[in-house]
Amino acid sequence: MQRVVGPEDIQPVQNETMDRIATGLVTFIPFVGLGLIAWQSAKSGIHWYDVAAFVGLYALGGAAPIPLAQLAAVMTGWHVVIGVGEAVITVLAVSSVVAARPDLVYGARGRLPALVLRTPEPVA
Repeated sequence: MQRVVGPEDIQPVQNETMDRIATGLVTFIPFVGLGLIAWQSAKSGIHWYDVAAFVGLYALGGAAPIPLAQLAAVMTGWHVVIGVGEAVITVLAVSSVVAARPDLVYGARGRLPALVLRTPEPVA
């Protein structure tokens, strides 16, 4: 016979407030840090010290016991795959726009014949 779980079986968490605060901080602080890095990168590009900061932070707080060389190799491979996928999507999107409206793509202006608007003749 199976027992039915009811409201009396649910026990409150003893440290629910602290758990929520810790979860919020663990989620929010890296997000803000990445935002600051992105803001700096947008202004000046990524420099050697940005990479050094990543390597240092990974070496200090890497959660997984993965050697840095292996991590770099795997990340490089996946980023190549992602880049190729993005390139394919971009080619498909831009070629679709050029086929439909070449006047919207700066590089296609003057290379393709101008579109002629055809309207149906009015029926009398």
